Amino acid sequence: MIRVLENLKEPLGLPEMIRVDNGLEFISRAVDHWYKDNNLILAFIQPDKPTQNAYIERLNGSIRSELLNAYVFKTLSEVREKIQ
Repeated sequence: MIRVLENLKEPLGLPEMIRVDNGLEFISRAVDHWYKDNNLILAFIQPDKPTQNAYIERLNGSIRSELLNAYVFKTLSEVREKIQ
């Protein structure tokens, strides 16, 4: 998570707030320190309330049904090619 945001930081800048679910990628100490060091606010959605993050939930569902369930991938490169 940190690596992805660091790559976006320079060309696009960082937002003031990021709304996230309670996934493991958002609850580590390293991520917590990184967000604080970069003056970002993490806004966690309430557990079992996916409608608070409806756009991402819809995107995840679409990717799962239209891409991941429809094809068998052998490499991450193959996934990237299909997404583009």
